[in-house]
Amino acid sequence: MGAARPHAGQRLVILDEAQQPVGAGGTGEVTVSGPVLASGYLNLPEKTAETFLPSCAALGGARAVRSGDLAMWTESGNLKVVGRRDAMVKVRGARVELGEVETAVLSHPAVKGTTVTVYEDQLVAYVVPAVPANLRDHCKERLVAYMVPHILEGIEELPRLPNGKVNKKALPKPADRVDGAETVMELDSLGQMRKFTRRAASEDRILDNVRAILIGMVIQSHATPLPAGAQMFDIANRSLGGAMWGPWQLWLLQVTRGGGWSSLAFLNGFDDTRGMKPYGFTYREPLFLVLWLILDYNWTMWYLPVFVYMKALFNAAHWLGIPRLHMFLFSQIWIVLPAFVDLYAGWHPWDPQSQVVPCTPGCVCPFDDFSWLQTVFYYTMGWWVSFYEPQKHSMLGHALIFIPCYWLGFYLGGPIFKFLTKVADEPSTLKRATIAIGVLGFYLLMYSTNVQLTDGYDDRCSSYWGPGGGFQFGQVMYNMAYFVMNLAMSLTYVIFIAAAVPVHLKSLAKNCFPSLIFSAFTPCILDLPTMVLSLRESLPAAVSPALEMAWSFGVPFLYEAVVGAAAAVMLPFIAKGVMKVLAALRRK
Repeated sequence: MGAARPHAGQRLVILDEAQQPVGAGGTGEVTVSGPVLASGYLNLPEKTAETFLPSCAALGGARAVRSGDLAMWTESGNLKVVGRRDAMVKVRGARVELGEVETAVLSHPAVKGTTVTVYEDQLVAYVVPAVPANLRDHCKERLVAYMVPHILEGIEELPRLPNGKVNKKALPKPADRVDGAETVMELDSLGQMRKFTRRAASEDRILDNVRAILIGMVIQSHATPLPAGAQMFDIANRSLGGAMWGPWQLWLLQVTRGGGWSSLAFLNGFDDTRGMKPYGFTYREPLFLVLWLILDYNWTMWYLPVFVYMKALFNAAHWLGIPRLHMFLFSQIWIVLPAFVDLYAGWHPWDPQSQVVPCTPGCVCPFDDFSWLQTVFYYTMGWWVSFYEPQKHSMLGHALIFIPCYWLGFYLGGPIFKFLTKVADEPSTLKRATIAIGVLGFYLLMYSTNVQLTDGYDDRCSSYWGPGGGFQFGQVMYNMAYFVMNLAMSLTYVIFIAAAVPVHLKSLAKNCFPSLIFSAFTPCILDLPTMVLSLRESLPAAVSPALEMAWSFGVPFLYEAVVGAAAAVMLPFIAKGVMKVLAALRRK
Protein backbone atom coordinates (compact mmCIF):
# COMPACT_ATOMS: atom_id res chain seq x y z
CA MET A 1 0.00 0.00 0.00
CA GLY A 2 1.39 3.39 -0.94
CA ALA A 3 0.84 6.76 0.64
CA ALA A 4 -2.30 8.88 -0.06
CA ARG A 5 -5.52 6.91 0.61
CA PRO A 6 -6.41 3.24 1.44
CA HIS A 7 -7.22 0.79 -1.38
CA ALA A 8 -10.79 -0.29 -1.84
CA GLY A 9 -11.83 -2.88 0.76
CA GLN A 10 -9.02 -1.96 3.13
CA ARG A 11 -9.37 -0.24 6.45
CA LEU A 12 -6.51 1.38 8.28
CA VAL A 13 -5.82 3.38 11.37
CA ILE A 14 -2.74 5.14 12.76
CA LEU A 15 -1.99 3.88 16.27
CA ASP A 16 0.40 5.11 18.94
CA GLU A 17 2.50 2.83 21.15
CA ALA A 18 -0.54 2.17 23.41
CA GLN A 19 -2.51 0.96 20.36
CA GLN A 20 -4.72 4.06 20.49
CA PRO A 21 -5.61 6.13 17.40
CA VAL A 22 -3.74 9.41 16.92
CA GLY A 23 -5.33 12.62 15.70
CA ALA A 24 -4.58 14.68 12.59
CA GLY A 25 -0.95 15.73 12.51
CA GLY A 26 0.07 13.04 15.00
CA THR A 27 2.58 10.35 14.03
CA GLY A 28 1.96 6.67 14.61
CA GLU A 29 2.17 3.23 13.01
CA VAL A 30 -0.07 2.35 10.09
CA THR A 31 -2.22 -0.65 11.05
CA VAL A 32 -4.28 -2.33 8.28
CA SER A 33 -7.18 -4.82 8.07
CA GLY A 34 -9.00 -6.19 5.05
CA PRO A 35 -9.97 -9.28 3.05
CA VAL A 36 -6.52 -9.88 1.50
CA LEU A 37 -4.66 -9.96 4.82
CA ALA A 38 -2.05 -12.76 5.02
CA SER A 39 -2.23 -15.40 7.73
CA GLY A 40 1.31 -14.71 8.95
CA TYR A 41 5.00 -15.37 8.24
CA LEU A 42 5.91 -18.88 7.09
CA ASN A 43 7.61 -20.81 9.90
CA LEU A 44 8.20 -17.59 11.88
CA PRO A 45 5.71 -17.72 14.76
CA GLU A 46 7.48 -15.03 16.84
CA LYS A 47 7.55 -12.60 13.92
CA THR A 48 3.90 -13.40 13.18
CA ALA A 49 2.86 -12.76 16.79
CA GLU A 50 4.73 -9.43 16.80
CA THR A 51 3.27 -8.17 13.51
CA PHE A 52 -0.26 -9.59 13.26
CA LEU A 53 -2.97 -8.53 15.74
CA PRO A 54 -5.76 -11.11 16.22
CA SER A 55 -8.12 -8.37 17.37
CA CYS A 56 -7.63 -4.63 16.95
CA ALA A 57 -10.01 -2.58 19.11
CA ALA A 58 -9.53 0.54 16.97
CA LEU A 59 -10.76 -1.43 13.92
CA GLY A 60 -13.83 -2.90 15.66
CA GLY A 61 -12.05 -6.07 16.79
CA ALA A 62 -10.97 -7.06 13.27
CA ARG A 63 -7.77 -8.95 12.61
CA ALA A 64 -5.05 -6.49 11.55
CA VAL A 65 -1.39 -6.19 10.67
CA ARG A 66 1.19 -3.65 11.82
CA SER A 67 2.82 -2.35 8.64
CA GLY A 68 5.91 -0.93 10.34
CA ASP A 69 5.40 2.37 8.50
CA LEU A 70 5.19 5.57 10.52
CA ALA A 71 2.70 8.01 9.06
CA MET A 72 0.28 10.86 9.76
CA TRP A 73 -3.02 12.15 8.39
CA THR A 74 -2.70 15.43 6.54
CA GLU A 75 -5.31 18.17 6.70
CA SER A 76 -6.58 17.11 3.27
CA GLY A 77 -7.25 13.58 4.55
CA ASN A 78 -4.34 11.92 2.79
CA LEU A 79 -1.86 9.58 4.40
CA LYS A 80 1.74 10.77 4.60
CA VAL A 81 4.43 8.17 5.38
CA VAL A 82 7.29 9.71 7.39
CA GLY A 83 9.48 6.72 8.25
CA ARG A 84 9.75 3.21 9.59
CA ARG A 85 9.04 1.84 13.06
CA ASP A 86 12.29 -0.14 13.05
CA ALA A 87 14.15 3.14 12.34
CA MET A 88 12.69 4.77 15.45
CA VAL A 89 14.96 4.28 18.45
CA LYS A 90 15.20 5.61 21.97
CA VAL A 91 18.56 7.17 22.89
CA ARG A 92 19.16 8.66 26.33
CA GLY A 93 15.42 8.81 26.94
CA ALA A 94 14.50 10.55 23.68
CA ARG A 95 12.87 8.96 20.63
CA VAL A 96 14.93 9.47 17.48
CA GLU A 97 13.99 8.81 13.87
CA LEU A 98 17.19 7.42 12.31
CA GLY A 99 16.02 8.24 8.79
CA GLU A 100 15.67 11.91 9.68
CA VAL A 101 19.21 11.95 11.05
CA GLU A 102 20.52 10.21 7.92
CA THR A 103 18.79 12.79 5.73
CA ALA A 104 20.47 15.62 7.62
CA VAL A 105 23.90 13.97 7.33
CA LEU A 106 23.43 13.23 3.62
CA SER A 107 22.53 16.86 2.91
CA HIS A 108 26.19 17.80 3.43
CA PRO A 109 27.79 18.11 -0.03
CA ALA A 110 30.95 16.19 0.97
CA VAL A 111 29.03 13.14 2.25
CA LYS A 112 28.58 10.36 -0.33
CA GLY A 113 26.70 7.92 1.87
CA THR A 114 25.69 7.31 5.47
CA THR A 115 23.85 5.10 7.87
CA VAL A 116 22.96 5.86 11.46
CA THR A 117 22.76 3.34 14.27
CA VAL A 118 22.91 3.13 18.04
CA TYR A 119 25.96 1.99 20.01
CA GLU A 120 26.03 1.97 23.81
CA ASP A 121 23.17 4.50 24.03
CA GLN A 122 24.91 6.83 21.57
CA LEU A 123 23.89 7.81 18.06
CA VAL A 124 26.62 6.80 15.62
CA ALA A 125 26.68 8.16 12.06
CA TYR A 126 28.90 6.20 9.67
CA VAL A 127 29.95 8.59 6.92
CA VAL A 128 31.36 7.78 3.45
CA PRO A 129 34.17 8.45 2.62
CA ALA A 130 35.20 10.44 5.73
CA VAL A 131 33.80 12.96 8.16
CA PRO A 132 33.84 16.60 6.96
CA ALA A 133 35.22 18.95 9.58
CA ASN A 134 32.01 21.01 9.76
CA LEU A 135 29.55 18.09 9.65
CA ARG A 136 28.59 18.39 13.32
CA ASP A 137 27.77 22.08 12.93
CA HIS A 138 25.90 21.21 9.72
CA CYS A 139 23.73 18.73 11.64
CA LYS A 140 23.13 21.15 14.50
CA GLU A 141 21.58 23.58 12.04
CA ARG A 142 19.09 20.94 10.82
CA LEU A 143 18.31 18.74 13.82
CA VAL A 144 17.18 19.25 17.38
CA ALA A 145 20.01 18.81 19.88
CA TYR A 146 19.15 15.25 20.99
CA MET A 147 19.16 14.02 17.36
CA VAL A 148 22.69 15.23 16.51
CA PRO A 149 24.94 12.14 16.31
CA HIS A 150 27.21 11.70 19.31
CA ILE A 151 29.83 9.91 17.20
CA LEU A 152 30.77 10.65 13.59
CA GLU A 153 32.71 7.72 12.15
CA GLY A 154 34.35 7.83 8.75
CA ILE A 155 34.20 4.69 6.62
CA GLU A 156 35.41 4.10 3.06
CA GLU A 157 32.41 1.95 2.08
CA LEU A 158 29.24 0.76 3.81
CA PRO A 159 28.89 -3.05 4.09
CA ARG A 160 25.86 -4.31 2.19
CA LEU A 161 23.70 -7.41 1.97
CA PRO A 162 23.17 -9.28 -1.35
CA ASN A 163 19.92 -7.31 -1.87
CA GLY A 164 21.83 -4.02 -1.64
CA LYS A 165 20.64 -2.97 1.80
CA VAL A 166 23.14 -1.76 4.39
CA ASN A 167 24.34 -4.61 6.61
CA LYS A 168 24.34 -2.81 9.95
CA LYS A 169 25.56 -5.93 11.75
CA ALA A 170 28.78 -5.80 9.72
CA LEU A 171 29.53 -2.18 10.61
CA PRO A 172 32.81 -1.84 12.52
CA LYS A 173 32.78 -0.87 16.16
CA PRO A 174 33.35 2.89 16.59
CA ALA A 175 37.01 3.64 17.23
CA ASP A 176 38.02 4.18 20.84
CA ARG A 177 38.10 7.88 21.58
CA VAL A 178 40.16 9.72 24.16
CA ASP A 179 38.51 12.87 25.50
CA GLY A 180 35.77 12.61 22.88
CA ALA A 181 38.17 12.83 19.92
CA GLU A 182 36.80 12.34 16.42
CA THR A 183 38.38 11.83 13.02
CA VAL A 184 37.29 14.34 10.37
CA MET A 185 38.42 15.60 6.99
CA GLU A 186 38.56 18.96 5.25
CA LEU A 187 40.37 20.84 2.51
CA ASP A 188 43.51 22.55 3.75
CA SER A 189 44.72 25.99 2.64
CA LEU A 190 46.34 24.40 -0.44
CA GLY A 191 43.14 22.73 -1.59
CA GLN A 192 44.17 19.20 -0.59
CA MET A 193 41.97 16.85 1.41
CA ARG A 194 43.33 16.20 4.89
CA LYS A 195 42.16 13.71 7.49
CA PHE A 196 42.87 14.44 11.15
CA THR A 197 41.67 13.80 14.69
CA ARG A 198 40.36 16.52 16.94
CA ARG A 199 38.99 16.62 20.48
CA ALA A 200 36.73 19.62 19.91
CA ALA A 201 35.48 21.55 16.89
CA SER A 202 36.74 24.75 18.52
CA GLU A 203 40.32 23.51 17.95
CA ASP A 204 39.81 24.30 14.26
CA ARG A 205 38.47 27.74 15.08
CA ILE A 206 41.48 28.58 17.25
CA LEU A 207 43.99 27.26 14.69
CA ASP A 208 42.32 29.11 11.81
CA ASN A 209 41.94 32.39 13.71
CA VAL A 210 45.51 32.47 14.99
CA ARG A 211 46.92 31.59 11.57
CA ALA A 212 44.81 34.19 9.77
CA ILE A 213 45.76 36.94 12.21
CA LEU A 214 49.43 36.06 12.66
CA ILE A 215 50.15 35.63 8.96
CA GLY A 216 48.49 38.99 8.42
CA MET A 217 50.91 40.40 11.00
CA VAL A 218 53.86 38.68 9.29
CA ILE A 219 52.86 40.30 5.99
CA GLN A 220 52.53 43.63 7.80
CA SER A 221 55.96 43.34 9.43
CA HIS A 222 57.63 42.40 6.13
CA ALA A 223 55.98 45.42 4.51
CA THR A 224 56.97 47.79 7.34
CA PRO A 225 60.72 47.48 8.02
CA LEU A 226 61.98 48.95 11.28
CA PRO A 227 65.77 48.71 10.94
CA ALA A 228 66.49 52.01 12.70
CA GLY A 229 63.83 52.62 15.30
CA ALA A 230 61.34 55.35 14.41
CA GLN A 231 62.94 56.21 11.08
CA MET A 232 60.71 55.19 8.18
CA PHE A 233 61.92 52.88 5.42
CA ASP A 234 60.00 51.58 2.43
CA ILE A 235 59.45 47.90 1.74
CA ALA A 236 62.85 47.71 0.00
CA ASN A 237 64.61 49.10 3.11
CA ARG A 238 65.27 52.51 1.53
CA SER A 239 65.06 55.54 3.78
CA LEU A 240 62.02 57.77 3.16
CA GLY A 241 63.79 61.09 3.44
CA GLY A 242 64.02 61.26 7.21
CA ALA A 243 60.30 60.66 7.83
CA MET A 244 59.57 59.26 11.28
CA TRP A 245 56.93 57.12 12.93
CA GLY A 246 55.27 58.73 15.92
CA PRO A 247 56.17 57.35 19.40
CA TRP A 248 52.90 55.49 19.91
CA GLN A 249 52.89 54.33 16.29
CA LEU A 250 56.35 52.81 16.69
CA TRP A 251 55.30 51.16 19.96
CA LEU A 252 52.21 49.63 18.32
CA LEU A 253 54.19 48.37 15.33
CA GLN A 254 56.73 46.73 17.64
CA VAL A 255 54.37 45.26 20.22
CA THR A 256 52.19 43.51 17.62
CA ARG A 257 55.18 41.59 16.23
CA GLY A 258 55.57 39.42 19.31
CA GLY A 259 53.81 36.37 17.83
CA GLY A 260 54.88 35.76 14.27
CA TRP A 261 56.67 32.57 13.28
CA SER A 262 57.11 31.32 16.85
CA SER A 263 53.35 31.22 17.52
CA LEU A 264 52.71 29.70 14.09
CA ALA A 265 55.32 27.02 14.79
CA PHE A 266 53.56 26.17 18.07
CA LEU A 267 50.31 25.72 16.13
CA ASN A 268 52.03 23.60 13.47
CA GLY A 269 53.50 21.36 16.15
CA PHE A 270 50.11 20.73 17.74
CA ASP A 271 48.35 20.38 14.37
CA ASP A 272 50.86 17.73 13.26
CA THR A 273 49.85 15.58 16.26
CA ARG A 274 46.28 15.60 14.91
CA GLY A 275 47.33 14.15 11.56
CA MET A 276 47.16 10.49 10.66
CA LYS A 277 50.99 10.28 10.59
CA PRO A 278 52.40 12.77 13.12
CA TYR A 279 55.98 11.73 12.36
CA GLY A 280 55.52 11.32 8.63
CA PHE A 281 56.02 13.53 5.61
CA THR A 282 53.20 14.89 3.47
CA TYR A 283 53.14 16.78 0.19
CA ARG A 284 53.80 19.90 2.33
CA GLU A 285 57.56 19.39 2.71
CA PRO A 286 58.48 18.97 -0.98
CA LEU A 287 56.02 21.75 -1.84
CA PHE A 288 57.84 24.12 0.54
CA LEU A 289 61.12 23.39 -1.24
CA VAL A 290 59.53 23.94 -4.65
CA LEU A 291 58.08 27.26 -3.46
CA TRP A 292 61.50 28.26 -2.11
CA LEU A 293 62.89 27.81 -5.64
CA ILE A 294 59.94 29.58 -7.28
CA LEU A 295 60.36 32.52 -4.88
CA ASP A 296 63.98 32.84 -6.03
CA TYR A 297 65.38 32.24 -2.52
CA ASN A 298 63.58 35.28 -1.10
CA TRP A 299 65.09 35.60 2.39
CA THR A 300 61.75 36.70 3.90
CA MET A 301 60.48 33.16 3.18
CA TRP A 302 63.35 31.45 5.02
CA TYR A 303 60.74 29.51 7.04
CA LEU A 304 59.90 27.28 4.06
CA PRO A 305 63.22 25.41 3.68
CA VAL A 306 64.17 25.59 7.37
CA PHE A 307 60.88 23.98 8.40
CA VAL A 308 61.60 21.08 6.04
CA TYR A 309 65.08 20.53 7.53
CA MET A 310 63.72 20.73 11.06
CA LYS A 311 60.92 18.27 10.29
CA ALA A 312 63.34 15.82 8.64
CA LEU A 313 65.63 15.80 11.70
CA PHE A 314 62.65 15.59 14.06
CA ASN A 315 61.20 12.57 12.24
CA ALA A 316 64.60 10.88 11.97
CA ALA A 317 65.13 11.26 15.74
CA HIS A 318 61.76 9.59 16.35
CA TRP A 319 62.51 6.71 13.98
CA LEU A 320 65.89 6.20 15.69
CA GLY A 321 64.24 6.29 19.12
CA ILE A 322 66.22 9.32 20.35
CA PRO A 323 63.73 12.23 20.39
CA ARG A 324 64.83 13.55 23.80
CA LEU A 325 68.51 13.29 22.93
CA HIS A 326 67.79 15.05 19.66
CA MET A 327 66.09 17.98 21.42
CA PHE A 328 68.83 18.21 24.04
CA LEU A 329 71.62 18.28 21.45
CA PHE A 330 69.74 20.55 19.10
CA SER A 331 69.01 23.06 21.89
CA GLN A 332 72.76 23.62 22.24
CA ILE A 333 72.55 25.62 19.01
CA TRP A 334 71.13 28.43 21.15
CA ILE A 335 72.90 27.71 24.46
CA VAL A 336 76.48 26.57 23.76
CA LEU A 337 77.23 26.87 20.02
CA PRO A 338 77.39 30.70 19.84
CA ALA A 339 80.09 30.76 22.55
CA PHE A 340 82.49 28.85 20.30
CA VAL A 341 81.23 29.38 16.75
CA ASP A 342 80.87 32.93 15.44
CA LEU A 343 78.05 33.02 12.90
CA TYR A 344 78.54 36.74 12.24
CA ALA A 345 82.25 37.16 11.49
CA GLY A 346 83.02 36.89 7.80
CA TRP A 347 79.36 37.06 6.77
CA HIS A 348 79.21 39.31 3.74
CA PRO A 349 75.69 40.08 2.52
CA TRP A 350 75.15 40.70 -1.16
CA ASP A 351 75.93 44.38 -0.74
CA PRO A 352 79.51 45.06 -1.95
CA GLN A 353 79.62 48.23 0.19
CA SER A 354 79.01 46.37 3.47
CA GLN A 355 81.83 45.90 5.94
CA VAL A 356 83.05 42.38 6.77
CA VAL A 357 83.54 41.78 10.51
CA PRO A 358 86.85 40.06 11.43
CA CYS A 359 86.92 36.76 13.32
CA THR A 360 87.17 36.92 17.12
CA PRO A 361 90.35 35.21 18.39
CA GLY A 362 89.62 31.80 19.90
CA CYS A 363 86.33 31.41 18.04
CA VAL A 364 85.56 29.24 15.03
CA CYS A 365 84.39 31.47 12.17
CA PRO A 366 83.03 29.26 9.39
CA PHE A 367 82.02 32.13 7.10
CA ASP A 368 85.47 33.65 7.46
CA ASP A 369 87.36 30.38 6.99
CA PHE A 370 85.16 29.02 4.20
CA SER A 371 83.65 31.87 2.20
CA TRP A 372 81.67 29.44 0.02
CA LEU A 373 79.55 28.59 3.08
CA GLN A 374 77.91 31.99 2.73
CA THR A 375 76.49 30.96 -0.62
CA VAL A 376 75.34 27.60 0.78
CA PHE A 377 73.63 29.18 3.82
CA TYR A 378 72.02 31.90 1.75
CA TYR A 379 70.53 29.64 -0.90
CA THR A 380 69.55 26.77 1.37
CA MET A 381 67.97 28.73 4.23
CA GLY A 382 67.98 32.44 3.46
CA TRP A 383 70.52 33.13 6.23
CA TRP A 384 70.56 36.71 7.54
CA VAL A 385 72.47 38.31 10.43
CA SER A 386 73.95 41.69 11.31
CA PHE A 387 77.02 41.89 13.56
CA TYR A 388 76.27 45.49 14.52
CA GLU A 389 72.68 44.81 15.62
CA PRO A 390 72.51 41.20 16.87
CA GLN A 391 69.53 42.10 19.06
CA LYS A 392 67.45 42.83 15.96
CA HIS A 393 69.12 40.71 13.29
CA SER A 394 70.00 37.36 14.83
CA MET A 395 68.97 34.35 12.76
CA LEU A 396 69.28 32.15 15.86
CA GLY A 397 67.43 34.47 18.22
CA HIS A 398 64.66 35.73 15.97
CA ALA A 399 64.16 33.02 13.36
CA LEU A 400 65.36 29.57 14.39
CA ILE A 401 63.77 30.02 17.82
CA PHE A 402 60.60 28.75 16.10
CA ILE A 403 62.01 25.19 16.45
CA PRO A 404 61.56 24.93 20.25
CA CYS A 405 58.10 26.43 19.75
CA TYR A 406 57.29 23.56 17.39
CA TRP A 407 58.49 21.08 20.02
CA LEU A 408 56.32 22.79 22.61
CA GLY A 409 53.25 22.51 20.38
CA PHE A 410 53.95 18.90 19.46
CA TYR A 411 54.51 17.54 22.97
CA LEU A 412 52.49 19.92 25.16
CA GLY A 413 49.93 21.24 22.70
CA GLY A 414 47.28 18.72 23.80
CA PRO A 415 46.84 19.91 27.40
CA ILE A 416 47.37 23.54 26.38
CA PHE A 417 44.63 23.28 23.76
CA LYS A 418 42.26 21.81 26.34
CA PHE A 419 42.54 25.13 28.12
CA LEU A 420 42.33 27.11 24.87
CA THR A 421 39.16 25.33 23.71
CA LYS A 422 37.60 25.91 27.12
CA VAL A 423 38.33 29.62 26.74
CA ALA A 424 37.09 29.72 23.14
CA ASP A 425 33.87 27.84 24.02
CA GLU A 426 33.08 30.06 27.02
CA PRO A 427 29.47 31.19 26.39
CA SER A 428 29.77 34.33 28.49
CA THR A 429 31.03 37.30 26.45
CA LEU A 430 31.93 39.09 29.67
CA LYS A 431 34.13 36.24 30.88
CA ARG A 432 35.89 35.95 27.53
CA ALA A 433 36.48 39.68 27.43
CA THR A 434 37.86 39.58 30.98
CA ILE A 435 40.27 36.78 30.01
CA ALA A 436 41.33 38.64 26.86
CA ILE A 437 42.00 41.88 28.75
CA GLY A 438 43.91 40.04 31.49
CA VAL A 439 46.04 38.13 28.98
CA LEU A 440 46.68 41.32 27.00
CA GLY A 441 47.85 43.08 30.15
CA PHE A 442 50.18 40.18 30.95
CA TYR A 443 51.51 40.22 27.37
CA LEU A 444 52.26 43.95 27.58
CA LEU A 445 54.03 43.40 30.90
CA MET A 446 56.20 40.69 29.33
CA TYR A 447 56.83 42.92 26.34
CA SER A 448 58.14 45.75 28.52
CA THR A 449 60.37 43.26 30.34
CA ASN A 450 61.49 41.70 27.08
CA VAL A 451 62.64 45.09 25.76
CA GLN A 452 65.33 45.04 28.45
CA LEU A 453 66.16 41.39 27.74
CA THR A 454 66.40 42.13 24.02
CA ASP A 455 68.85 44.94 24.68
CA GLY A 456 71.00 42.52 26.66
CA TYR A 457 70.68 39.62 24.21
CA ASP A 458 73.86 38.95 22.26
CA ASP A 459 74.83 35.69 20.54
CA ARG A 460 78.10 36.92 19.03
CA CYS A 461 81.00 34.73 20.06
CA SER A 462 82.91 37.71 21.47
CA SER A 463 80.12 38.47 23.96
CA TYR A 464 80.71 35.17 25.81
CA TRP A 465 84.32 35.97 26.69
CA GLY A 466 85.57 38.69 29.01
CA PRO A 467 88.65 40.92 28.51
CA GLY A 468 90.80 38.44 30.46
CA GLY A 469 89.49 35.43 28.53
CA GLY A 470 87.03 34.33 31.24
CA PHE A 471 83.74 32.76 30.20
CA GLN A 472 80.72 35.03 30.72
CA PHE A 473 78.05 32.75 32.22
CA GLY A 474 75.86 35.79 32.72
CA GLN A 475 75.49 36.16 28.96
CA VAL A 476 74.26 32.59 28.71
CA MET A 477 71.64 33.25 31.39
CA TYR A 478 70.64 36.51 29.73
CA ASN A 479 70.13 34.79 26.40
CA MET A 480 68.22 31.91 28.01
CA ALA A 481 65.90 34.36 29.75
CA TYR A 482 65.27 36.04 26.41
CA PHE A 483 64.40 32.69 24.78
CA VAL A 484 62.02 31.71 27.59
CA MET A 485 60.32 35.09 27.39
CA ASN A 486 60.00 34.71 23.63
CA LEU A 487 58.29 31.33 24.04
CA ALA A 488 55.97 32.68 26.75
CA MET A 489 54.97 35.69 24.67
CA SER A 490 54.24 33.50 21.67
CA LEU A 491 51.91 31.32 23.75
CA THR A 492 50.24 34.36 25.31
CA TYR A 493 49.57 35.74 21.83
CA VAL A 494 47.67 32.54 21.00
CA ILE A 495 45.63 32.67 24.23
CA PHE A 496 44.64 36.27 23.58
CA ILE A 497 43.34 35.49 20.08
CA ALA A 498 41.42 32.44 21.36
CA ALA A 499 39.64 34.64 23.93
CA ALA A 500 39.22 37.83 21.92
CA VAL A 501 37.96 36.47 18.58
CA PRO A 502 34.59 34.66 18.97
CA VAL A 503 33.91 34.22 15.23
CA HIS A 504 35.53 31.66 12.94
CA LEU A 505 37.80 33.35 10.37
CA LYS A 506 37.68 30.24 8.21
CA SER A 507 37.76 31.82 4.75
CA LEU A 508 40.56 34.18 5.78
CA ALA A 509 42.51 31.21 7.17
CA LYS A 510 42.16 29.37 3.84
CA ASN A 511 43.65 32.36 2.04
CA CYS A 512 46.38 33.37 4.51
CA PHE A 513 49.19 31.03 3.43
CA PRO A 514 48.67 31.58 -0.32
CA SER A 515 48.62 35.34 0.36
CA LEU A 516 51.91 35.08 2.28
CA ILE A 517 53.57 33.24 -0.64
CA PHE A 518 52.16 35.66 -3.19
CA SER A 519 53.26 38.70 -1.15
CA ALA A 520 56.86 38.05 -2.24
CA PHE A 521 55.83 38.84 -5.83
CA THR A 522 53.84 42.01 -5.12
CA PRO A 523 55.97 44.38 -3.01
CA CYS A 524 54.50 47.42 -4.76
CA ILE A 525 51.01 46.58 -3.45
CA LEU A 526 52.32 46.28 0.11
CA ASP A 527 54.65 49.27 0.38
CA LEU A 528 52.83 50.45 3.51
CA PRO A 529 55.30 53.14 4.70
CA THR A 530 55.13 54.91 1.31
CA MET A 531 51.33 54.73 1.43
CA VAL A 532 51.36 56.14 4.97
CA LEU A 533 53.42 59.13 3.85
CA SER A 534 50.89 59.80 1.09
CA LEU A 535 48.11 59.77 3.67
CA ARG A 536 50.11 62.02 5.97
CA GLU A 537 50.44 64.61 3.22
CA SER A 538 46.71 64.71 2.49
CA LEU A 539 45.09 64.29 5.94
CA PRO A 540 44.78 66.74 8.84
CA ALA A 541 47.48 66.25 11.48
CA ALA A 542 44.86 65.60 14.17
CA VAL A 543 43.48 62.45 12.54
CA SER A 544 46.39 61.34 10.37
CA PRO A 545 48.32 59.18 12.93
CA ALA A 546 45.30 57.03 13.79
CA LEU A 547 44.27 56.61 10.15
CA GLU A 548 47.86 55.78 9.21
CA MET A 549 47.83 52.90 11.70
CA ALA A 550 44.39 51.75 10.55
CA TRP A 551 45.74 51.66 6.99
CA SER A 552 48.99 49.90 7.99
CA PHE A 553 47.13 47.10 9.77
CA GLY A 554 44.06 46.97 7.55
CA VAL A 555 45.76 46.58 4.17
CA PRO A 556 47.54 43.26 5.02
CA PHE A 557 44.24 41.65 6.00
CA LEU A 558 42.49 43.07 2.94
CA TYR A 559 45.40 41.61 0.96
CA GLU A 560 44.78 38.24 2.62
CA ALA A 561 41.09 38.34 1.74
CA VAL A 562 41.35 39.55 -1.87
CA VAL A 563 44.77 38.65 -3.27
CA GLY A 564 44.92 35.56 -1.05
CA ALA A 565 41.65 34.31 -2.55
CA ALA A 566 43.11 34.55 -6.06
CA ALA A 567 46.39 32.94 -4.98
CA ALA A 568 44.43 30.15 -3.26
CA VAL A 569 43.02 29.20 -6.66
CA MET A 570 46.47 28.94 -8.28
CA LEU A 571 48.52 27.39 -5.48
CA PRO A 572 46.62 24.05 -5.42
CA PHE A 573 47.73 23.42 -9.02
CA ILE A 574 51.35 23.58 -7.87
CA ALA A 575 50.50 21.33 -4.92
CA LYS A 576 48.83 18.76 -7.20
CA GLY A 577 51.83 18.82 -9.53
CA VAL A 578 54.13 18.08 -6.61
CA MET A 579 51.85 15.24 -5.48
CA LYS A 580 51.86 13.69 -8.96
CA VAL A 581 55.67 13.77 -9.07
CA LEU A 582 55.82 12.14 -5.62
CA ALA A 583 53.34 9.46 -6.67
CA ALA A 584 55.41 8.71 -9.77
CA LEU A 585 58.57 8.43 -7.69
CA ARG A 586 56.86 6.01 -5.28
CA ARG A 587 55.76 3.79 -8.18
CA LYS A 588 59.35 3.58 -9.39
